[in-house]
Amino acid sequence: MASQTEMKSAWMDILAMTGLLLSYLWLWQRTFPGELFVCIALVVGLAVWSHWRRGETPRDLGFRTDNLTTASIKVFSFVGPLVVVTLLAGVWLGTFRVPARDEFLARLLVPGGLLPVVATALTFSLLHLPNSFLVGATFLAGLGSCWLYARARNLWVLGLAHGLLSLAFSVSISKSLTAGMKVGSRALRR
Repeated sequence: MASQTEMKSAWMDILAMTGLLLSYLWLWQRTFPGELFVCIALVVGLAVWSHWRRGETPRDLGFRTDNLTTASIKVFSFVGPLVVVTLLAGVWLGTFRVPARDEFLARLLVPGGLLPVVATALTFSLLHLPNSFLVGATFLAGLGSCWLYARARNLWVLGLAHGLLSLAFSVSISKSLTAGMKVGSRALRR
């Protein structure tokens, strides 16, 4: 059982990471050359520091390869049908489009009790504000991701699943509904 000090420390790390991501999305995104790489470096640095302090290894977190096959089967038996249904809905609605190569690669490559699961899903969804469609979709996806992570602790597979589902939504659902998959201050610009 984690001590109260450890719990406070964990919550502070979560708030720091969330604050960093929100500040990037709302304040300094696209304000200087290389800002994305600075954000990535800060996020990775904060995550590594946080987990290092707790003695957690990458393998403990789910960065592993020993369970790639079983994790892939578990994750894609859930996510695969969602991707297929989303793509078919796009074709049926006439909103499906073939993405440009750069968009395809960007979408493909770019993660206990009830309270932690809901808090994780809610945090994930709030990072997609003010895009109301993505807030709702990512809250549900966040709940599903937590469920999948508990059964298939492999962040490589879950990251790939996130990319595929994001790509399926971006090419199949109308941009008027998804707001072009934009979040933060970019979603407010026309």
